[in-house]
Amino acid sequence: MGFISRIQLKNFRNYPELELNLEPGISVFRGRNGQGKTAFLESLGFLSLLRSIRSSNTRHLKNWQGDFFSLRACLDRVTRPELDLSVYYGEKRQLSLDGNRVATTSDFIGVVKSVAFMPEDIEIVKGSASWRRQYIDILLSQLSPHYLQSLKHYQKALKSRNQVLKRGVNVEVELDVWDDILMEHGCEVLEARLELMPRLSDAVNSLVKKMLKEDFVLDLRYNNSVAKGASDLRASYREKLRESRERDKLYRVTHQGPHRDDLALSLNGRSLSHYGSEGQCRLSSLILKAAAVELLLPVEKPECLILLIDDVLGELDEFSRRAFLKCVSRGDQVFIACTDIPAGLEDYEYTTYEVDAGRVERQ
Repeated sequence: MGFISRIQLKNFRNYPELELNLEPGISVFRGRNGQGKTAFLESLGFLSLLRSIRSSNTRHLKNWQGDFFSLRACLDRVTRPELDLSVYYGEKRQLSLDGNRVATTSDFIGVVKSVAFMPEDIEIVKGSASWRRQYIDILLSQLSPHYLQSLKHYQKALKSRNQVLKRGVNVEVELDVWDDILMEHGCEVLEARLELMPRLSDAVNSLVKKMLKEDFVLDLRYNNSVAKGASDLRASYREKLRESRERDKLYRVTHQGPHRDDLALSLNGRSLSHYGSEGQCRLSSLILKAAAVELLLPVEKPECLILLIDDVLGELDEFSRRAFLKCVSRGDQVFIACTDIPAGLEDYEYTTYEVDAGRVERQ
């Protein structure tokens, strides 16, 4: 276990330049809205996952005055030498660990594991299936570097197959080739997702009991479009691709595979997105993210687990808020962005930083 002891930002969001020493445990970043609290959490999330916790477009992370941004952090690993992490994002992305260039994202992602709690998380419940697939993919990518590799291979093969379909003529041989590749990596993705479900459900059920007093049964079901109940996943996948080929050629897109799957959520036996209240949907999304924390904590020899909490505590009642803080306080580092110190935090030791117009000062 370790913690990020120093971080440097350059041309990131509203930070032209920032260098800050950090502490293990809980850190509170307090300030008025629009001063850079969320942007700072976003920089930590990018160091972990190489993606924004807010935006799908990495170019938006650059300060408007710069044509690049860079992030650098020192990871204090307590019993081992410090590790330097660096991300440079200009015309090309450059990753390095201890000054050594890293060629693949799977070698970088997971050094610092993270879970972000954001107001936008309600889309995991109420949004399209892509939000729920993303939730699963981010969790599995941190649990297993092999999953991240399989997912990237699958996405590359899917893109290539769709390009063949768009060409539309003399495509049968090429489709046979891409079907084999798609099936190989798609099955790896599916198997990992299906194996995750019982563990994720157990974590969710445990958190529901800890965080809620009322009857609240949150069920998860993975809707697998390829092989519902099939004993031979690969044979079923191959058959589904064969059956859908004419349709794929007609619409010039691949209709079968884990990129079309969904995570169905129900509350007390009814569809959560259709019948759940706004409060129930927000609480359920929070529990799903907290379940990810529960699964990441026991990972063998994690370098560091950071938790990023932005403007979600105010929606919880006192009982749920204290249970939530007890859960997340086990992270190596917990970063909370807020306008005022959240109630319940007085039970814990924490470091306070004031954020004002892109400047951060420890109190």
